[in-house]
Amino acid sequence: LDLAGGRGSLSPLNPTKYTSARRSIISVLLHHTGVTKHLKLTASISNEHQKDNFVFIWRTALHLMESGLRLKFSHEKKNRKESCADFCNTIKKTSMFLNQIAVAPQNKMSFLQIVEDVKRV
Repeated sequence: LDLAGGRGSLSPLNPTKYTSARRSIISVLLHHTGVTKHLKLTASISNEHQKDNFVFIWRTALHLMESGLRLKFSHEKKNRKESCADFCNTIKKTSMFLNQIAVAPQNKMSFLQIVEDVKRV
């Protein structure tokens, strides 16, 4: 967890929804980057490059959650717990949609390009 950026300072507002939304972002990033495609089903990740990619994805999801929530708070007058729940629900719905989209061929886009495209959504 420490390698992956921790839990997030705003997660206590709604720990269950926050964690679920962050994991939804992670699933989209894993799906579209193809990081899991060549992963062997083992207890640990032995390839350092793959490990770095996983850590990067987890940290990116944390950044998206934290920055997205702060942006939402700055534009709304609702209380933070309610805004957090709304934001997490939006993230879950968006993630479900993005996971239904076909994966771009790996030879056309780099790992970082794909992550940046997902972040823009």
